[in-house]
Amino acid sequence: MAGTEAHPGAHGEEIPLYPFFGGGRSLVFAHDYPASSAQPQHRHDVAQLLHAVRGVMRVTTPGGYWVVPPGRGMWIPAWMPHAIHMVGPVSMCTLYVAAHAMPAPCEACAVVVVPALLQRLLGELALHDPRDAAPPGARQRAMEDLLLIEIAGMEQLPLHVALPADARLLRLCEEVLARPQDARTLEDHADRVGASPRTLRRLFQQQLGMGFGAWRQQVRLMEALAKLAEREPVAKVAADLGYAAPSAFIAMFRRSMGRSPRGYLPESAADPPAAN
Repeated sequence: MAGTEAHPGAHGEEIPLYPFFGGGRSLVFAHDYPASSAQPQHRHDVAQLLHAVRGVMRVTTPGGYWVVPPGRGMWIPAWMPHAIHMVGPVSMCTLYVAAHAMPAPCEACAVVVVPALLQRLLGELALHDPRDAAPPGARQRAMEDLLLIEIAGMEQLPLHVALPADARLLRLCEEVLARPQDARTLEDHADRVGASPRTLRRLFQQQLGMGFGAWRQQVRLMEALAKLAEREPVAKVAADLGYAAPSAFIAMFRRSMGRSPRGYLPESAADPPAAN
């Protein structure tokens, strides 16, 4: 089962985990992944918390795209199809919670803050093979009590890009996700996806609640956060995302995040002060 969880199979495969809980209310795995590895779309019969102990993950569901920076987590409800891509090397801790133990209904995906206490609990409870699961003793039950309290209070972060239901608009959005630096206009995309610019503008507002430019900027912001978390210099991030100058990228970042991108970089990876 451990191998199945690390490398899910066919598109949309259901991977049951509850039988492996060993009588407890939670199940925690720790696993390391090489750069660029991926888990194809799959789903579980229980809710899941992905915790990026080290590295950056991109998570895609039928309705959205998330970036999970190091030290953060992503909550995924039971039965939600999801695929995971590791941007660089990733150390992941994955928590599964039995349905009867959930402190409150959590029906939506979200990137969340993983407090230090919750990180410590995950580390204490982590297994490397589900066959190691055993009936919980008093210590594990006490840790599970505290773990469930911590989950109920997790703060959500706005690290999400919505995806549309319309097939034509989804094709356009997937092209932008693959090449966020692409400067082509909505008119440039229209013929290729089989819809007029007017139709695409209407669909963006109806299904995503914003225009094409604002949606693409959100994609670029998510990509910037992933790159900054991987210690890439600000000037390189700006160039990779299609900005003519670092100053334009920094201005966008400040407007969106309320702070400079230098705050997301260790000093050793930051640009010279003049670039900020």
